Amino acid sequence: MPSNSRFNFLCLCNLLKRKNVDILLDAFDDEFRGGDVGLGLLYNDTFNLFKHYESLLTSFCKNNSNIFCKKLNVPRNILVDIYNGYDVFVLATSGEGFCMPAMESLACEKPVIITGWGTIKDIYNEMKSVKFIDYKLVDISLSNMQPQKCYLGHKWALPDYFSLRKSMRDVYQNYTFYCKFAKQDRKRVELNYDINVIASQVVKEYFNE
Repeated sequence: MPSNSRFNFLCLCNLLKRKNVDILLDAFDDEFRGGDVGLGLLYNDTFNLFKHYESLLTSFCKNNSNIFCKKLNVPRNILVDIYNGYDVFVLATSGEGFCMPAMESLACEKPVIITGWGTIKDIYNEMKSVKFIDYKLVDISLSNMQPQKCYLGHKWALPDYFSLRKSMRDVYQNYTFYCKFAKQDRKRVELNYDINVIASQVVKEYFNE
């Protein structure tokens, strides 16, 4: 994590266009530059796209010592340590299905900041430690950083830069408030998304047992 920061945001994601790490880095740098707040970007590179992001990541990490970027295939046995080493999970995504990192963060009683669109809003809407980033819907265009051609012809969310900045500032300044609800949201995760709960629902749905 950033070495001189007493409060740290975490973004754990794959290097894909829809994860919008450029918007996140830009918003964080503009909102917290010169302070004691850090951002850790831990990324996977499943599609070998680092070459398209190298100059971006290098530039931000070089010019802001509170930004830490590292390629990391996180073993499941240290996930809890990773989440507990940070204060808030943030993902300025254009769209997710379930977003396991967000759910895992909540299971560790960490507040979450994420784009409030699609299934994310459906799944996390009742969780009060989740702060939704505003967005607008835009057409998906093919680029060399977006290999999934199946997305063409559809729309996805473009997270709002100013809403992202405001959301990070709000959670940072009111962290005790969000942590109080994070404890409650962990109970929701355990009640509704524990592996045994999900497994029983799958068995009931597909095997009529």
